[in-house]
Amino acid sequence: MSGASVKVAVRVRPFNSRETSKESKCIIQMSGN
Repeated sequence: MSGASVKVAVRVRPFNSRETSKESKCIIQMSGN
């Protein structure tokens, strides 16, 4: 399967108040754009 490619899109946003109150754990960390 040479020449095949995979694109992955990830939407990143701050925790909302519900997630913050449930002390949700951050599993992805980003820096820059």
